[in-house]
Amino acid sequence: MEDAARDFHGQGFAVLPPFLDPILLHAATERIEAIRRTAPTLPEPLRRRLIFERELPAAKRQGIAPEATGDALFLLGDPPAFDPLFAALAVDPGLVELARHLLGTREIRYHFGNVTMKSARVGSGISWHRDFPNQYLCPQSSSFLRLMVCLDGMDAENGATRFVVDSHRISDGNARTAVATREAEAPAARMATAYGPPGTVVIIHPKSVHGGPPNTSPRPRRNLVIQWGRADDSPEIPEGIDETLAGFSVAEIEAWLKRPAAAS
Repeated sequence: MEDAARDFHGQGFAVLPPFLDPILLHAATERIEAIRRTAPTLPEPLRRRLIFERELPAAKRQGIAPEATGDALFLLGDPPAFDPLFAALAVDPGLVELARHLLGTREIRYHFGNVTMKSARVGSGISWHRDFPNQYLCPQSSSFLRLMVCLDGMDAENGATRFVVDSHRISDGNARTAVATREAEAPAARMATAYGPPGTVVIIHPKSVHGGPPNTSPRPRRNLVIQWGRADDSPEIPEGIDETLAGFSVAEIEAWLKRPAAAS
């Protein structure tokens, strides 16, 4: 815990070795694959939560034709809407304690989650950016973090996430106007890559500049991303955003998981 805090606050991200239940992680990857296979038959509210590689701008696909990406998924939004096992992962005691410790409070709130994917050989890269501010669910200040559970692991070939070290050392006001791309390309920028086997957990400071190359390997790179924030700085939920557990406390998610519908 203290090592994670040192790296998170010191360099802007931390990488932890696997500690989550491998059976639950395997179940998550199987469920993601099942969602991909059955996407055309899903109810419309669930289909709207999926973004396919073929739907991305051409510049993001690195010259790969849309038809060449097939049914490869780029993003699965609001994972608990598909299966409660993703909510169970979000409230894993180890992940919750990490979030509480790094945010400096016991009172935290779930903002949203997704599964960001880089499919084998056709997975797009992700541009340099900061998570604060973001245009989805963002508090008034950088009082949140993102936990990234690497379901397949990350390495140089499958598009591991890269960070600009120390780029989180910026005020919230300056973060609102800074251009992450320029910072990443600055001559003095120090880069670091988050590597790790399946189950690795990466903690991302909201003001850390990060991105990643495309997946050129024959293996997928699927990451479950969870945004937790302080209860005293909860984001307003814009009209049109439908997140199943947005604003829930840990206890409220645990109660939600005990509902008959979730248990079934």
